[in-house]
Amino acid sequence: MKLDVGCGNHPKGDVNVDVRTVEVNVFYAEPINIKSIPNFVKADAEHLPFKDKVFSECISSHTIEHVENPFLAVKEMQRVTYGKVKFVTPLWFSHEYLSWLRPRCHKHWILPHWFTSLGFHTNIRLTVQRPTLLRKPAPFWFPFFEIVAYKTVETSVRKADTPLSKRT
Repeated sequence: MKLDVGCGNHPKGDVNVDVRTVEVNVFYAEPINIKSIPNFVKADAEHLPFKDKVFSECISSHTIEHVENPFLAVKEMQRVTYGKVKFVTPLWFSHEYLSWLRPRCHKHWILPHWFTSLGFHTNIRLTVQRPTLLRKPAPFWFPFFEIVAYKTVETSVRKADTPLSKRT
């Protein structure tokens, strides 16, 4: 079973988690339609309400840079997963003179070496996206680099029976 943490309006999991159920920022984000998202759970990435080792895969796309404590979020996603954990995040260059390029909603600069220091394998890919501005698609496409980080969580713990049970 796959968990998507920070699913937004484009869920990819069998269980889909997001902390945001209302519009956070009119410029960057669109409201989440929770009625259209299968198995939606409102939860914080840093405190997932699931038992240990219940998901075979956990994905998180463009979320880790928004959380208060990214280390805790990674730890939580590894806790609930007995298989693969995958992150996708934009690659922002950390030079101070480029800081004005980082979107205000991003709380952290996440760089490839941050993931590798936690035991993840990383790749960098070029992608193109049409941003949302004022809740409408922008009239342009924006190229940027993404970090794809993945790791298989080693476990000797038996899988829990149901993921939607609160942890004990």
